[in-house]
Amino acid sequence: MQAYIGEVNTKETPLSDTSTVIYFAGCDFNCGFCNSLNFHDPRSEFLIDLREIKIQIEENDADVYFTGGEPCLQRQALLDLARFSRKCGKKTGIDFNGSKPECLVSLLTEGLIDFVRMDLHAPLQENAFEKATRSKTFFIQTQDIMENVKKSLEVLRTHQDEIRIEFATYIVPGIMFRIEDLLDIAKEIRFIKSEWVLKPFRPGENLLDGSLKSIEPPSEKFLINLKNAILKEYHTLRIRIEGYD
Repeated sequence: MQAYIGEVNTKETPLSDTSTVIYFAGCDFNCGFCNSLNFHDPRSEFLIDLREIKIQIEENDADVYFTGGEPCLQRQALLDLARFSRKCGKKTGIDFNGSKPECLVSLLTEGLIDFVRMDLHAPLQENAFEKATRSKTFFIQTQDIMENVKKSLEVLRTHQDEIRIEFATYIVPGIMFRIEDLLDIAKEIRFIKSEWVLKPFRPGENLLDGSLKSIEPPSEKFLINLKNAILKEYHTLRIRIEGYD
């Protein structure tokens, strides 16, 4: 079996201190603030036989973390690698955007995953969601994508006692920064046992929308104020700010 894999490296992840990180190439979202331009498209040079990836999984003394891009777009390859990782006795984690709930169901039903980080780039309201993700196409509308994200949230709620769950939201001035939007996200996840990570947007060299390079990152004080305002309304949430030394 082949798959579009942009890169494999070893580094610290939310799963563990040392993970074999597999970057699937290709994403169905077009978030302008994404710093993974290199892996956004499934280019021909990324096509690789999974046997090569399995050798690295087997040889590395590390857990396995799937990210991208969007790993759930290549469902069969993802499942194959997750099954192999399990056979090797590895813990596994995934970072995904929630647009493919059927893939998440397969991973959880087979017990192939220990940790899930789901990116929540915007509240599930059409204008705000499309502004952040730019995910609408001729074939799928924003409402349909948001319904899939809602299904993924329900799947996680159902399996919350079996895995460790994180949600992650980038705070992007001008796009995703209003307390009202964050409170809407909080309402969606309030009954899921998880930790919510707020991350400051920091423009990098591989930015999907180069026009955002001039944006000044939000201050730590700004994120702390957002966190406190959310907790005032939803005090049972566990919220962590990530991205400041």
